[in-house]
Amino acid sequence: MSALSDVVVLEFARGVAGPYCGRLLADLGATVIKFEPPGGDPLRLAAPLAGGESAFFDYLNAGKLSFVAPAVAAVPPEALKRADIVVHDLLGIEAERLERMATAANPAAVVVSLSPYGRSGEKSDWQATPFTEWATSGFFYFAGDPAREPLSLPGHQAEFHAGLHAGVAAMAGLRHARETGEGQRVEISHQEACLNDHAWLTTMWTHQGAVQRRNGSLYARCADGWVYIFNLAAYPNLFVLMERFDLLEDEGLQLPVNWAARFPEVFAAFEAWCATRTKHEIYHSCQELRIAASPVNTMADVAASEQLAAREWFGKVAAGGQTFTGPGFPYKLMGTPCEPPGRAPALGEHDDFSWDALPPPPAERASETGDRTSAGPLSGLRVIELTANWAGPIAARHFADLGADVVKIELQTKPATRALIYPGDDIWPDFFNRAGYFNKLNRNKRGIALDLSKPKGKELFIELVKQSDVVLENNAARVMAQLGLDYPVLSAANPGIVMCSLSGYGGTGPERAYSAYGSNIETTSGLGSILGYDETRFFGTGSFYADPVSGNHATVAILAALHARRTTGKGQWIDMAPARSG
Repeated sequence: MSALSDVVVLEFARGVAGPYCGRLLADLGATVIKFEPPGGDPLRLAAPLAGGESAFFDYLNAGKLSFVAPAVAAVPPEALKRADIVVHDLLGIEAERLERMATAANPAAVVVSLSPYGRSGEKSDWQATPFTEWATSGFFYFAGDPAREPLSLPGHQAEFHAGLHAGVAAMAGLRHARETGEGQRVEISHQEACLNDHAWLTTMWTHQGAVQRRNGSLYARCADGWVYIFNLAAYPNLFVLMERFDLLEDEGLQLPVNWAARFPEVFAAFEAWCATRTKHEIYHSCQELRIAASPVNTMADVAASEQLAAREWFGKVAAGGQTFTGPGFPYKLMGTPCEPPGRAPALGEHDDFSWDALPPPPAERASETGDRTSAGPLSGLRVIELTANWAGPIAARHFADLGADVVKIELQTKPATRALIYPGDDIWPDFFNRAGYFNKLNRNKRGIALDLSKPKGKELFIELVKQSDVVLENNAARVMAQLGLDYPVLSAANPGIVMCSLSGYGGTGPERAYSAYGSNIETTSGLGSILGYDETRFFGTGSFYADPVSGNHATVAILAALHARRTTGKGQWIDMAPARSG
């Protein structure tokens, strides 16, 4: 059984954002019916083409049904009556008409509206392209050489962000509807979705009055390409590896403030050492010493990845009678796994579809046990969070923002990333409570300190697990098992617990124990090899881009697992790797 096998989704969206939301829900088992105008979604003509078919369209719409409707008024009432979720990118009169029809036909429906700048405000009627949306999202400005124009990531970045947030909103609304019988309208602006996925851009301005700048390239040239080393942590073992014992003996260099100030010196030594070595030789040598270095992989490197192959990550895209290797699922749900999607539908292929074949209307399936005046659609849930940095905290923050009780557990002697972006750039007093980076990512949560390596801390943690719905952790893959707190242990304490593990490279495979931050994942996923002015130098995005992408996918996966629990009564383990989420 798939997690969303009893869910019906109607998609009235073209391009990328809405269809990506629909694809996520279809992968999780929902029946997704794509309504298209007589000419079809324009993306059906987008490159790359195979046998006259768009492989990109076929990827985004695999596993869906296609129904032609010349106008909103032509949508069959039975379809609207049975829809749990309606996703659309319509504007103006047509948008209002669809939303009125959907809510009248089914008061329990969740209706999600996607638009570039929102349905209200001075930009509501602005036209947009992938390039302009990325520029107005704030991500464009800080990538590239400080002495040159900024660099924009290619592709439909803002639309993918918006579609992913639509998936979060749809799943949160679905939970509320199943609990209370009450649907709702949700409005998502592509720009606001992207702004939500910043950690530094906004807090640098609000706390310090500073504009985030371009930092240049931190990629070191090696014998066969480029490598990256995470620059915000001191690595004594790096000097051992490079046989630079003069730097190892310089104890002051290990202080964080000195490491940051003198990193150009460290980087120069690292680049000189890399010059005669291959990127994968450097990668594995560094990782054996827990140094967060990573290769700047090309797409050919990604296709040849032993780690991805071991995790059976690659999927298939069928287009024009041919089958191509493509992206796989962004998460592994162990109890209700995603099933390989079917091909994308031909235009109007399911015009004769029998609506009676769908599950009964949502209003007939709601438990009607919830509180219609709840503080948020996820109220009543409790999430235990064992995370640091960005990906885990933003996933849990979505739950906290939407009404769940999120309890963040930290180790008192090593608090979880209470650093970066202080008011006025002044860390005193009480720096651990003043970090804009931490406070933005951890709002609306409760916090406690526990040492899970000690018997009492472990005992208290298990008691909390017994009273919770979700455990979210983003430690290295080895950590929870070493603590004796992996999923089998937690499941024995609470069979309904959903545990989501966000580790750099996933819980299995030859690289499962390797360390990674979001900027490392940019390079291993191939993203770092496509951002540059020419072939002589490549650049990072200027952000830990993979972190919000993987954290948002984790939120979707957890909500799907909680939905499945309504039927099975059982929780499950979700194994995620940021390198595979997007």
